[in-house]
Amino acid sequence: MCKKNIKDLLEKNRESLLKYFDENKKFSDENIFIRNNKEILNAFLNYRTELFDLKDQMSSIAEGYITSSREMISLCLMDNSDSKADALIFPIMFNLVHATELWLKSLDISVRELNNFNLTGNAAAMNVQGNHDILQLYNTLSKELDTASMKNEFPKLNETIKLVSSSKGFITDISKKITDVTAFRYPSLKKINKNYKDNYRNQFFNTGDLKNNTIDLEKLHVLSIWLEYVISESQYFFMACHEQYHSE
Repeated sequence: MCKKNIKDLLEKNRESLLKYFDENKKFSDENIFIRNNKEILNAFLNYRTELFDLKDQMSSIAEGYITSSREMISLCLMDNSDSKADALIFPIMFNLVHATELWLKSLDISVRELNNFNLTGNAAAMNVQGNHDILQLYNTLSKELDTASMKNEFPKLNETIKLVSSSKGFITDISKKITDVTAFRYPSLKKINKNYKDNYRNQFFNTGDLKNNTIDLEKLHVLSIWLEYVISESQYFFMACHEQYHSE
């Protein structure tokens, strides 16, 4: 395969880039699901996840989403002279919201374990209510935590209650701004009047009487660092839950 740096080609004209792909058929035909000879250039989908442990899998995936969100925000803060943030804000926000969703769901499963739900092989018990609605997920988890047993003899539970409570502000803030938390994946058009087939309202862009929503990248960066921390701290809670649940 050609040793030329593809980044240099991207900075040139379109014809040079097309010529590069045409001369390197292996690039377009190659399967990405193969092992690179250089170990450091591999990514393992299952390296950080525990087999059959749904909450651990959710938490590990959440860690990836929030870390990528923080990294993209950092990139924008270093240099946004090209206004890259206006494009990257969609994956940034989607990853942050999805990380929050996975974090809340993984905690809910752990709390129900503590409340002596038998989740082993019980698909219905693992079906956390709320779908993609992080505010509903937060409210569901809060109720579970309020009724959780062993608060006095299980310090990690009380620590987790504080972490979850501290997330209410940003979860509420996001939920107020968008009608559907999947909006960062799509324009999330919403009908204004059901009587008109093509009458839709766009959530984000300046159309009609709408004002463009603006996000403070510095505040968002702090939020991403905090969320990355609480997701990491949840790992200790999961381990404590596992020990408590399986010791009975």
